[in-house]
Amino acid sequence: MAESVPRIELELHVPAQWRAPLGWTLEVLAGSMGVRFQHVNEGDQDLTSLPVRLIVGGARPQRSPAPQALWIPFHGDKAPEPGRDGWLPGEGIPAPGPHLALDAPLPGGPCYEDGAPALEVLRTGDSRLYRLGFDPLSPAFQDLSRLEELDPSRAPAFVEGRSTASPTRAGLDPLQPWVENLARLLTGLLTETDSPHSRTLPRWPKGHCWALCLSHDVDMLFKWRLRSAVRLLLTTPLSLFSGRLAHTARQWRELFRKLTRGEDPWWQVEEMLELETRHGALASFLFLAESHDHRTYRYHLGRVAVRALLQRLRERAVDVQLHGGWHTLGKPELLRDERRQLEVLSGRNSRITRQHYLRFDRSRTWRDQEQAGFRADSTLGWNDRPGFRAATSLPFQPWNPELSAAHELLEIPLAVMDSQFYFERELDPEGAARNIQRLCRTVCGSGGLLCVNWHPHVLCREDYPGLADLYIGLLEQALARAPWCTDLAGLEEHWRTRMAMLAGAGK
Repeated sequence: MAESVPRIELELHVPAQWRAPLGWTLEVLAGSMGVRFQHVNEGDQDLTSLPVRLIVGGARPQRSPAPQALWIPFHGDKAPEPGRDGWLPGEGIPAPGPHLALDAPLPGGPCYEDGAPALEVLRTGDSRLYRLGFDPLSPAFQDLSRLEELDPSRAPAFVEGRSTASPTRAGLDPLQPWVENLARLLTGLLTETDSPHSRTLPRWPKGHCWALCLSHDVDMLFKWRLRSAVRLLLTTPLSLFSGRLAHTARQWRELFRKLTRGEDPWWQVEEMLELETRHGALASFLFLAESHDHRTYRYHLGRVAVRALLQRLRERAVDVQLHGGWHTLGKPELLRDERRQLEVLSGRNSRITRQHYLRFDRSRTWRDQEQAGFRADSTLGWNDRPGFRAATSLPFQPWNPELSAAHELLEIPLAVMDSQFYFERELDPEGAARNIQRLCRTVCGSGGLLCVNWHPHVLCREDYPGLADLYIGLLEQALARAPWCTDLAGLEEHWRTRMAMLAGAGK
């Protein structure tokens, strides 16, 4: 299959400080496109095996150096340094017109300062030459790298420990993974030849056009513990005096069932598993190894009931990964200890993580996870709104500004989480359902990935009304569009295999 991957010549005419960042950006795009870029020098004319060339920056070519070429202007006159206001171009550029045949916008424009159209045919015939009238690569680097979050004023704020959305460039829709739209545009312009080299490597296996990855952060397993029982006992007189009879009676019934039968309304992991099994879906469960965070007690992995649960999940070959604790931020050795603790108790290797509360620090989280032995992360998302924090739905290796190269770690962008629909507000079931429907339609249309995180304990309808039905609706809507449904481990393995095939194409 690697032999059929298109190889496209890449000619860069950009300042030295931009070569590595743009090279990384184009590698991310190549992974999205299913092609391989091969760097060449200006004037190279060996066209026997590579009939297509992408030219970035420099003066307008007078002729096409290949049977088919695309020239993209480069307007990045500043070095890609974090922490500077307006340090990267691309801000405020209007969306392109419908003549680009896109159903979602790019951060480009129908014309640039010289009046050139968004897409211009400079030459036709045996040596076709196209030109984009705007620079999409600089803003692509900005959005993919998230370097702006190194500036404290632009990093996500934390409200009661939960991160709010980091600022996005003006005019960008967080529900649109526009980098995939750019990849689709480039694919159409660079692979429209009759050569067998134009067959791009499919993103997803078995002929599926998009992917759904389900995951569950196991934040809570027990509602009723000694402390919560004492609290109920102490607050019951006030609740009765306030007229909350039905609520108080329900609480006491729950506590009675816990004491007599061992049933807890937040023990929902296996109920979630059965729900997804009925729908023919796979999912990952991410467990905390940290029993206490900054807010409350969670659970202890060594507890008999939890160990028995992990054993049952292992017997059913369920993917179990680590939910990195709150206190692991900046402490890779603690994160490594948590990983090893989970591996011992679950009997499975843990190579993927997601930080508790999505607690993410651009300057160190990915580096710490690599040092702790992880191969993939799925923290990059928002607590308070759905969408794509890095403007892409697809896995990618993040930019490491310290090395001017990609991290080894694979980032799996998180798009949907239950708390996004009730963060500091009442749940709006209709509005949430509309957002989910739009995300499913958008990701399916772009051939992307919809990564979902739904906490199992919110299946408790009495404490979290509406969230169980919302998740069932998400499952039904997504699965009706025939995605490749996988868990985090399956996704990571598939994408790395695909990356290796692209890297080996033509070698």
